[in-house]
Amino acid sequence: MKLFSLLFLLLISCFKIHAIIVPPPIYQVQGKNLDMVHIESIVKCGVPNTFIPLTMDILYDMMLESSGEITPNTTYPPPCVGYTEYQLTIYNSTLTFTQGTAYYSGLWTANLPSYLDAILASAVSGNYYIIKLSARNSCSPATTASTSGHFQYFKPITPTAGFNVSGSAVPATCSIPRDITVCSSTSFTLNNLSNSSAMEFQIEILSSPTACGTYVPVYSSGYLSSFPTDLLNLPGTGGTWLQTHAGYFQVRLTTKNLCGESSSTQSGYLRVVNYSLASLDIMTKTRPHKDQTITINSCVVPQSTQFNYNYADTVTTCGGAPGYNFNMQHYNYLSANEIGRSARIYIETKGLFERNYTVIIFVDKWTGSTWQPMNYADPITGIIAGDISYNTTVIAYKELLDDNISNPYYGAFKNPLLTPDGTIMRITTNIMNGCDSFMNVEYIKMNTVKLK
Repeated sequence: MKLFSLLFLLLISCFKIHAIIVPPPIYQVQGKNLDMVHIESIVKCGVPNTFIPLTMDILYDMMLESSGEITPNTTYPPPCVGYTEYQLTIYNSTLTFTQGTAYYSGLWTANLPSYLDAILASAVSGNYYIIKLSARNSCSPATTASTSGHFQYFKPITPTAGFNVSGSAVPATCSIPRDITVCSSTSFTLNNLSNSSAMEFQIEILSSPTACGTYVPVYSSGYLSSFPTDLLNLPGTGGTWLQTHAGYFQVRLTTKNLCGESSSTQSGYLRVVNYSLASLDIMTKTRPHKDQTITINSCVVPQSTQFNYNYADTVTTCGGAPGYNFNMQHYNYLSANEIGRSARIYIETKGLFERNYTVIIFVDKWTGSTWQPMNYADPITGIIAGDISYNTTVIAYKELLDDNISNPYYGAFKNPLLTPDGTIMRITTNIMNGCDSFMNVEYIKMNTVKLK
């Protein structure tokens, strides 16, 4: 026994023993390298049998188990090294790469299928699968190697496009647009109602001056891989258009599936009716009689020349191109702005403030010890000057107390018995829309001797 062992060791020392090892096959499905560590999507598009190609990258290699060198007269690679037969097996799987039952079991054949469309014809869209590709050579004994890869299969149907805004439908008819009030603190959620086949999303916004006028594009997101959900802050250039513009808008959604097939476009119509108050100017305008002048802050206003008390308290101007402008008295009734009976309030909205807003005015008279409400009946209600639909609104003081003939102060601005010279009044103007409200207080004093 010992002698036999010694002879065997001697033979090993005289000869180098080589073992040929065939590497695993390298392949791609639909141009993608599959493995068991990440998930690729394999997508079946259309009808032709050419959408899921299976391609091989066959490497010939030989590794030597011994540490010796290949002698010069050794054939490399030996004729039997190359793959000669293949077997394709596909298993049902899960998101966590678990291998389940066989979905497809192929036989050993000399050639692999060029495409997997027919084999995957019964696969369930959205399900997970493992594809195992085995290869063997013709050596004796044959050497077999295999590679497995995990994928999710999709057979998309035609995508649809659908959306609503903050859970409510957006009419598809231009004549009945949905009104939304866009304020600085509000948001509107765009909800995706498209089917599960929709994988890319394009939002477009078009604008028109009238409800059913000509709509022109003002924004397009391009196709996005995720659905944008903030209607007022859409991705890309112009995505905040609805924050800064009022009017009539058409919102369009078009989707694509994984095959690039487009849906029909869904459209909905909106009317942005209000915006936050960006800036506002209130002026009281009056003028001297044709034979009078008035001096304000050392500035002499000529006869019959209009001058203004400005809410914004701008720098006083005494004639010239800017005209005659003085600060409006908001705080001290003893320094009230003097007016005549033909004085008017000018309310000018600027910037983003949409034209539809409401003006409510409160009038109080100083009795010498307290403020006496002059509004009819309920002083809390105020005098509703109405819904204003212009950027500049003019309200005559003499019309303010013409609210109800039963009012004891009815027509007070025109009646010197009710508002004699020297009468001090507090005018509180409330301006509001669906977003904001604004209040201005001005103290005025009747001076009919000097002013019209």
